Amino acid sequence: MKITAVRVFEYQGPARSGQALYETARGGLAPAQVTDYRHTFTQIETDEGSSGLALGGSSEVKALGQKLIGADPMAVEHLWEQLYTSGYPHLRHLPALSTLDLALWDLIGHAKQEPVYR
Repeated sequence: MKITAVRVFEYQGPARSGQALYETARGGLAPAQVTDYRHTFTQIETDEGSSGLALGGSSEVKALGQKLIGADPMAVEHLWEQLYTSGYPHLRHLPALSTLDLALWDLIGHAKQEPVYR
C-alpha cells in the first residue's frame, strides 16, 4: 500500500440553528447569531482505496503532506520522524505534523478494519 494523495478541504454544512450559539460576541459575530457549520479536514488516500481523515488542515499541512506521496502509511513512526526532521526549527511543523499523524493512524485503522487503539 502506498500513499497517493493528501487533500486538505473545507466542509460547509447547514446552519447550526439552535446549536452551539454563544451568549457573547465572538469573531465579529453578534451574540446568538446563527452560522454555518464549517471545518477544515485533511484526508490521506492510498492506491488500495483506504483513506484516513483528520480534523484540521492548512497550506502547511498540504505542503508537508506532499512528502508522504509514495510512502508506506503503515510505517507511521518512520514517517513521523522523517517529517519532524525535514525542517528547522522542528517545533514550527508540529501542528501540521500532528494533523498528518492523526490522518495516518485513522488510515491504518481503516486498512486493518480495527479501532485505532489496537
